[in-house]
Amino acid sequence: MKTYILFAFLGVGGIACTTTTSSITDRAFVAPKIVNSQPLDKQVPDTSALNEMRSSDIIYMGRHNWKREIDIYSDKLGDENFADRYPTSDRMADSMDIVGLTIVPDYDQTIWYAHYPSASRMMYSYYPIFIINTTNTNKLFQAKDTYILGIQEAVDSTNGRYGHWFPIEHRPFDFCGNGRFYQVLQPGQFILALVRKYHGDCKTSMRLRLQIGENIFVTKGFEGYINEQQFELRDSSSLARQVKEDPIGSISYSFMGATPRVLSH
Repeated sequence: MKTYILFAFLGVGGIACTTTTSSITDRAFVAPKIVNSQPLDKQVPDTSALNEMRSSDIIYMGRHNWKREIDIYSDKLGDENFADRYPTSDRMADSMDIVGLTIVPDYDQTIWYAHYPSASRMMYSYYPIFIINTTNTNKLFQAKDTYILGIQEAVDSTNGRYGHWFPIEHRPFDFCGNGRFYQVLQPGQFILALVRKYHGDCKTSMRLRLQIGENIFVTKGFEGYINEQQFELRDSSSLARQVKEDPIGSISYSFMGATPRVLSH
């Protein structure tokens, strides 16, 4: 298990969203080992490298108290009261905030997971992230359906760019306004989520940009692997056309404040 010194990230609303760092807590977070007992004997692992940008895939895996090992199949939502997962009162949202949540990506772990095994034979590799309440008061987490809104970014050092951050994912398309839920995090509790772990031969710095409520969180960087073509949008895609027609709106909504490489030329 890996130990992380905790920083509390403060989300800042707006288009060009960044984070600031508060004082380091006097505790260290030991990342639990994440395992998956899901029956995967009929699933085929996808080890292909992507040749274009794709929509993000950050899967909500429940609220947890710390323990050494978490099975995402048997423990998923196991400690939750579903009535508590779906409080939609604006009064609750007004009475608690998200300041003090800490986001810890653990790229060293790899979990093979099939989100919809009955619909597809493919399974994909993921790494866990932990969204932790490191404060002494209850905090409010917000997400939608079974997903957490967010994208991955990576450093592009090709063609003399000297380490610029660009998104390698875009916000997933959402055609339904329902499904938003709040989750109360007591001190020491955390949200577990799975983030797609890509295959490629380009080793670079990566980070996550998450939206929780109206706030954008940007994590510290970590090393990972991608395919360099993941910075590119397919020319024929509707998102590529949107970026050309409304670059500012695309940066704000589809990329959560990040600037895609196509707009840096």
